[in-house]
Amino acid sequence: MDEKKQKVLDLLDKVEARMDELTQRVNSTLSSLPFYLSWVADKFLAAWDDVLAKVSEFWRKVGEFVSWLGDPVQLLEIRDKWNEFATPIAARSVAMGQSDVDREWKGRAADAYADSIGDQKEALKAVQSSLTNPIGSALVPIATGIITFWVTLGVTIGTLVLGLVVCIAEAASGVGLPAVPPSALAAFGAAIASIVGGIAVLAATAYSSENSFQNVANEVAAFGPTSWPKAFE
Repeated sequence: MDEKKQKVLDLLDKVEARMDELTQRVNSTLSSLPFYLSWVADKFLAAWDDVLAKVSEFWRKVGEFVSWLGDPVQLLEIRDKWNEFATPIAARSVAMGQSDVDREWKGRAADAYADSIGDQKEALKAVQSSLTNPIGSALVPIATGIITFWVTLGVTIGTLVLGLVVCIAEAASGVGLPAVPPSALAAFGAAIASIVGGIAVLAATAYSSENSFQNVANEVAAFGPTSWPKAFE
């Protein structure tokens, strides 16, 4: 996953470099225009302001996701820890039985405890089924969503870099100069839309998992000291 993140960050560096190159190429072409094409320069500069505004919007969107990169590997490790915690408890619920009482304990107290074994076993099973399993299951889609987000982001930024390369070629001459703003606006606009969409999908996944966590939090009350089945009355 770190490789995918680094690829996106490297591509963002390329976006910045290509944009600087495009600006230099535009300035060079504008300065070489003959005086009778000054109207081309005026028209271009008016549209270029829109491009710069879109570029600023792009970097703001970039700041939104870079500030919370996410770590799917760590999320999956946390899921594994929850599973490790629950496994011996679930195993104990399977191992509990009347035979333990028969071998070690006799009398009325033993009979009372034996009657409570069923409730005890169900409570131990519920630690896994009602607590740890839902937590682990809710962590997986978040981890997967983060991975998908970064893969999609890599494609998006890579496409933007290619779009800027096209703009640089267009800006090499006065004839191609008018095509630069529409091309640049389209490239940055598509990238912004993809980023916004990706964030929305990831956020929806996170909110869904948050509901699962909240359900688990509500279940925790059933495992308190006053709620746990008593060994015997």
